[in-house]
Amino acid sequence: VVSLAAGRDGAHFAGTTAGLFRHAADGSELGLDAHVDGAAGSIGAGYVSALLPAGDDLWVGVGGSGLFRRDAATGRFASFRHDPAVPGSLSGDYITALHDGPDGRLWVGTRSNGLNRCSVAPFTCERFDGRHAGTPNLGHHHVTALRADGRGGLWVATSGGGLRRAQLGDDGRVRGFDRWGVDQGLLSDGVMSVESDADGSLWLATRQGLSRLDPVSGRVVNHVPQSGLPVSHFNTGASAADERYLYFGSVGGLVIVPKGQPLRLRPPSPVVITGIERLVGGRSVTLAPGEIEARFEIGIDEVLAAEFAVLDFTEAAHDYAYRLHAEDAWLPLGRRRQLTFVGLAPGRYALEVRGRDAFGRWSASQPLGFEVVPPLWMTSWFRGLALAAVVLLAVGVHLVRLRSLRARNAVLERLQSQR
Repeated sequence: VVSLAAGRDGAHFAGTTAGLFRHAADGSELGLDAHVDGAAGSIGAGYVSALLPAGDDLWVGVGGSGLFRRDAATGRFASFRHDPAVPGSLSGDYITALHDGPDGRLWVGTRSNGLNRCSVAPFTCERFDGRHAGTPNLGHHHVTALRADGRGGLWVATSGGGLRRAQLGDDGRVRGFDRWGVDQGLLSDGVMSVESDADGSLWLATRQGLSRLDPVSGRVVNHVPQSGLPVSHFNTGASAADERYLYFGSVGGLVIVPKGQPLRLRPPSPVVITGIERLVGGRSVTLAPGEIEARFEIGIDEVLAAEFAVLDFTEAAHDYAYRLHAEDAWLPLGRRRQLTFVGLAPGRYALEVRGRDAFGRWSASQPLGFEVVPPLWMTSWFRGLALAAVVLLAVGVHLVRLRSLRARNAVLERLQSQR
């Protein structure tokens, strides 16, 4: 079973890898809608990955076959697919998520072609996949879940692009998409599902744990196995909520979270530079943390290596980034804990390293200042003297040439006088 829905008459629908199962309110089986090759009105081939009631009818998203609407009276399926020749068709046929907007339009998420917003009668879609002028770009191709944001907008979870929020203007048009990801404190950019808590904060299920985001303040609290979460890897679109609880489906079972818990920030773990190594003329000099000076000098031909660590004392792997000036952007290192600098230009630097602990919090080390000392021929005073010498030489050559020209002119004048 990969999707579930309940009709307003109490019937239940289960989308599976074999088709669409239907059950009455009392649990009795009503039948299976399976794909039949060549049969008109049949459901498409593929996993039934998304379901959404539409009055008595049912929207059905199928992986690879597009979008279908099941007529409750006849049991037949109307098909809506991507057509390259029709700009208003769906952007792709692998449907992953469905949501009905307050204006009656249908939001359709896909696995490889971004997000659509479709008018039903007649059926035509706006595509937010970055390929059409005049419509904003969602910024990622794989949509995993869709949820209302409580203000007429839409939360869009993506598998690799973080969490997005559609910005809707007063006229209902989509103006753009806000984004939250790892850089804003989330555990992962792979968001599998999203649910809202009583205080308006969001719970995001990822492939590394649960992130709780307050979109107003930007505060993030992460829950991982190291902090007591029983699992870490959650399933795509497998979440729900009622008045008291949030439910998240994972590879290890169902995780239930009570609503209304306070959002308590955890202090980040410190990041320290644990060692410095300098290679001078083939000789290595290693400095321990207590021996590292606040500022030091190295020659332009020296090799400088640094090691660093996040001190959260867990067995989790940590992510790192660095910069050499306070105004520079952070350069990602992944999980590397070492840096080696060769051939740095002369000047002053302030090495900072930041790391993310097992709980998703970033923190930075104290800046380590050092100066790359230029050789004699690269110093400003030496270059000034060299420039002055070149100028004096040019002036001297010019004066000698003038003297020679004047002497030649004097000879010519004497010859003219004698003649």
